[in-house]
Amino acid sequence: MKKILILLLGLLALALLAYFCANKNHGPAIQDDIHTRATATLADEGFDWASLSVDGRDITLTGVAPSEIHKTKAGELAKVYGYRLIDNQITITQAAATVPLTKPQLVTTGPYSMRAELDKNSQLLLTGYVPDAETRARIVKLAQDKFVGGKVIDQLKEFTGAPAGWSQSVIAGLTNLKLLDRGVAEWSNNTLSISGDVASESVKTKVTKQLKAALADGYKTVLNLTAPALTPVPVITKPMTTVDKVAAISCQDQFAGLLSNSIISFRTASAEVAVDSYVLLDQLASIAGECPAASITIEGHTDSRGAESFNQSLSQNRAQSVVDYLTNQGVDANRLTAAGFGESSPIADNTTSEGRALNRRIEFTVKGI
Repeated sequence: MKKILILLLGLLALALLAYFCANKNHGPAIQDDIHTRATATLADEGFDWASLSVDGRDITLTGVAPSEIHKTKAGELAKVYGYRLIDNQITITQAAATVPLTKPQLVTTGPYSMRAELDKNSQLLLTGYVPDAETRARIVKLAQDKFVGGKVIDQLKEFTGAPAGWSQSVIAGLTNLKLLDRGVAEWSNNTLSISGDVASESVKTKVTKQLKAALADGYKTVLNLTAPALTPVPVITKPMTTVDKVAAISCQDQFAGLLSNSIISFRTASAEVAVDSYVLLDQLASIAGECPAASITIEGHTDSRGAESFNQSLSQNRAQSVVDYLTNQGVDANRLTAAGFGESSPIADNTTSEGRALNRRIEFTVKGI
């Protein structure tokens, strides 16, 4: 019996020795692991103001919290796998900076938008969203390089969610806004709108072409550019002969017949002629060549949707685009006059889509017959 007792006591001593050896070797590793994981959890949730220490598997929290809610939340976050006790010694003070319970989610509440407004003194105001600080710095630097001598006011905000190709569209917009005397460029998701004053019709054409080439696929432009009216050069015309009048009447009949079956199309809310109307314009230019002594007025008309002032400007710009096209095809510019009538001369009911389509039109009127 005595030998059995001695044997049991020996086995117990060996077990105790093995336990203490195991804790001596693994205790620090467990303690460091708990410290690393608890610290990372607090930091990930924006609670990096909380400090912690670990003794074995017991965690002690210290620091200053803005509220009791934050103190309690920090204690919950520190409860990582393997901990035993949490000693929450965090203090609370109203003077501490407000810290959100979770990291802020930088998202927009509407379309992803930005605005660049250029005044007559070449001062440029930038407002709206940019995806990150790097893009913001690049845009401001581009603006400063483009608008040398002017002042760039940066009121941009950094938000995520920019559509693909957005930075490319901003570069294109700012580059072309520089060509305006005064105006605004606005980006809203995949649409770039530019409105304002340009020095001439040629500048307006240049802006239109450059934007079309520079924007990424899927982007569209809405342009409302105003060029100063040119002082007409007095043209001394000879009285039309009988032959000239016959030719002029023939031109008028052909214009009316062609436009009664086909329409000159433009991009929505823009004075840019649609590509599929080029063939029709070529035919109209050919007809104009059959009555070289006759003057022709190109009349632009719109439906009643939108502001009356905008429709007036749009109709004038569309008529001028047709004049520019005909001139490029060899028709004498002195024979052509652009006139915009806006929504003032409807030929159909503006309350129906069919009627509005008929009211959006270009008409050719031959003078002197």
